[in-house]
Amino acid sequence: MLKSTYRSFATTTGNGGASDPLVVATAELSVIVNRWVNEFRADHPPLARNEMPNSSFGQTSWVGDYRNASNAVSQPQMGAIEKLGQMINQDTGVLRKIMKVKTKTTSLDLADRILQAIERTDALHNGELHIIPNPRWSQEKWLEWKRGCENDFY
Repeated sequence: MLKSTYRSFATTTGNGGASDPLVVATAELSVIVNRWVNEFRADHPPLARNEMPNSSFGQTSWVGDYRNASNAVSQPQMGAIEKLGQMINQDTGVLRKIMKVKTKTTSLDLADRILQAIERTDALHNGELHIIPNPRWSQEKWLEWKRGCENDFY
């Protein structure tokens, strides 16, 4: 997990990491998220309409009709984006913005939660995802934050 001093600056609004000292490139994150969504959809195809046979009570039995009517109701199935949003407690609109690369950067906190949910935390260490200083922060603000982090170790 990330340091507690980082958490004090973290945001969960999905605003492209405007208030976070460290961010990741949304384009890099979107590749990982889109790959996971495609794999999720391949592993979880939409439910088919399953009707039970009426063989035990005959074709005209009310029990058979009841079974078929209750099974014919479409069962709601959670999609990949909704499932991921629920796992990280984040609005699906933020995830769709990441998938469509609507922002240049994403907060490290949000990226970390996404990667933990999809079990791809290795992406931060194998070069797929690069952690960078927030380009929206001034150098003075970033250095002040960094000095604060360094003082926590003494």
